Amino acid sequence: WWAITPEHEVDDERYLLQGHLASVTKPIVPDVDGEVVFEVEGERRVLRARNFEQGSLPAGTDVVIERIEDDVAYVEAWQEVEKRL
Repeated sequence: WWAITPEHEVDDERYLLQGHLASVTKPIVPDVDGEVVFEVEGERRVLRARNFEQGSLPAGTDVVIERIEDDVAYVEAWQEVEKRL
């Protein structure tokens, strides 16, 4: 009849930048990490990146970060996200 609840809500750090825009700087192809660049609070960040979906993403593609795990950004093309909005 009662449940224990945590004292503080814990955010999953992998998803803190979910929805953040980035740009592909090195092509992302299946089984090969590419690279993305983005800004957080005025600081430029560069991370290895993988496509969240199937297929490749060429350099210059605008993407949206789905999550970051072990310093790898999992991204999806902005064009695909925009279709769902």
